Amino acid sequence: LVLFLITAVATGNLAARLRAQVQAQQKVAGRTTNLFEFSRKIARAASLDDVVWAAVHHVASTLNCSSLVLGPRDGPRLEILGGYPPEDTLDARDRGAAEWAWDHGEPAGWGSATLPAASWLFLPLKTAQGMQGLLGVKFPKAQPVRPEERRLLEALVDQVVIALERTKLASDMEETRGLS
Repeated sequence: LVLFLITAVATGNLAARLRAQVQAQQKVAGRTTNLFEFSRKIARAASLDDVVWAAVHHVASTLNCSSLVLGPRDGPRLEILGGYPPEDTLDARDRGAAEWAWDHGEPAGWGSATLPAASWLFLPLKTAQGMQGLLGVKFPKAQPVRPEERRLLEALVDQVVIALERTKLASDMEETRGLS
C-alpha cells in the first residue's frame, strides 16, 4: 500500500509539472500568433495614420490597457497622434514623463525607473533616422506588468518601429519621384 501511495504521489507531481509546461507553451504560442497577426496587419498599413491606428488598437486589445502614440505633427511639440480608447489630453505628470522619454530616448512613466508617479508608461519609437514617437500604455487599476507582458509590449514596439520606418521610407520615395 505504501509503495502504491509513493507511486501515486510521484506520478501526480510529474503530471502537474507536465500540465504547467503545456500551459506555458500554449501562452508562448499565443504570443507568437499575436505578433504574427500584428505584423500582418501593420504591414498592410499604407500611411502613418494607418500604422498609428493599427498599433494603438492592437496594443490595447492584446494587453487589456489603454494605448496611445505621441509624436511631432507640425513642429517640435509632442502631440497625440492616436489613442485607443480615444484620448486627447494628458495631465501634467504624464506630459512630463512623455517629454522626458522623448528627450532622452528611454522609457519613462509608470512602472519605469524614471518618473514612476505618472499613470502612463511611455516607450520610445526609435528608428535608424532617430525618434519617431512614443507609445504610451496605461493599465487599469495600476496593475503591475508581468514580465511576459513587458516582453510582448517590447516586441510590439519593435513591430511599430519597423512599420513607421517603412512608411517614412515610402513617403520619402514618393517625394523623390515627385522631384524628378
